[in-house]
Amino acid sequence: MGKGKHFGKMQGLIATSFFMGLIASLFVWESLLVGFWVYGSLGLLFLSWFYIRVWNKKRMIKRVRNSDYFLCVWCNYPLHGLPEFGKCPECGERYRRELCKKLYKLAYERNNLNASDHTMLNVGSWEEALELRSQES
Repeated sequence: MGKGKHFGKMQGLIATSFFMGLIASLFVWESLLVGFWVYGSLGLLFLSWFYIRVWNKKRMIKRVRNSDYFLCVWCNYPLHGLPEFGKCPECGERYRRELCKKLYKLAYERNNLNASDHTMLNVGSWEEALELRSQES
């Protein structure tokens, strides 16, 4: 099941529970206040979680673009100013500039690939990254 389908179900469940509680609590004033605070708090919690996810993604996109897509694929450490290949100073894993840029561009840049081509490129690139990581010195 994709993230989009799960996200839609979660959003629908929260909205439904909020409005059902609101409708049920219309009959008694005290219940209205309790229902408002309980379901309103749940809705606020969900909106906060969603806002933080969007904000973190935007922040990461900015970081990737500022680093010209050259970050360590294992720890996201910016590698600009370092040679074409070597070891990441942060986590010690091997990197290769071409591979790092390819993976970050697949993840954070819009492209006109269909889903199967995008998946094949992504899987192939990660296999290459794992092979590079497992190589001995």
